[in-house]
Amino acid sequence: MIFVILLFFTALLISLIAAYFSIVGLTLIFSAAPLPIAIMGGALELGKLVTASFVYRSWHEINNAMRTYFIVSVVVLSLITSLGIFGYLSKSYISDSANIFASETVLKTKQELLDIERQRLDNLLAQQKQRTDPNTRIEKQINQTQTKIYELTTEIGKIKGEKNALGTEIGPIRYIAELIYGKGDLETIDKAVRLIIITIMLVFDPLAILLVIAANMQMNIRKRAGLVKIMKDSIELDKSAVFSFSNKDLG
Repeated sequence: MIFVILLFFTALLISLIAAYFSIVGLTLIFSAAPLPIAIMGGALELGKLVTASFVYRSWHEINNAMRTYFIVSVVVLSLITSLGIFGYLSKSYISDSANIFASETVLKTKQELLDIERQRLDNLLAQQKQRTDPNTRIEKQINQTQTKIYELTTEIGKIKGEKNALGTEIGPIRYIAELIYGKGDLETIDKAVRLIIITIMLVFDPLAILLVIAANMQMNIRKRAGLVKIMKDSIELDKSAVFSFSNKDLG
């Protein structure tokens, strides 16, 4: 009995977590109406588990049409749950990766501006060398360009520091991407993240459904074992009664 309770508890726990991920994920996909989507998702999650239990318990009592419809419904609801889980887990990663992509874009822009200013400084210095007398306008432009180069260099250093800080948050998945694909760039990391999420999807909700069915199987096994024991005890009692009656007749 303890094992049956453990099965039910595990199935319920996994189902609740999957339901939470799925409902939150669906509300992120359909963000215009979060409350109705959450209510619908919760009802569908409950209906899925109840349907799976009912189909297993009443497999021989229901007709083929109902059996087929219920099985298709459970499969479709599992797919919906998986889509919700995908949306939820993707959101948690996208928030970090989007910041890194934004940092890379800004960093690239700043680096291009820095290259332009350095080229401009080289040209101004070359012009100054060609002149025999100092030129106030060129000197002023050189000072402005040097100030701009200093500002851009400072900004680039700050952005790189922020990018490195963001990179540590996705450090583990970078190592996984390198392990699977041999590279650790952001595009490869995206592929690794999708692969991990799909793997979780394939296990999460189907496991909860199968655990519910397994718990029902164990209950039926225990019930059949109890009926067999009752019938066996009844037969033994009947035999004892018949034997006692026969002895009395013989006496």
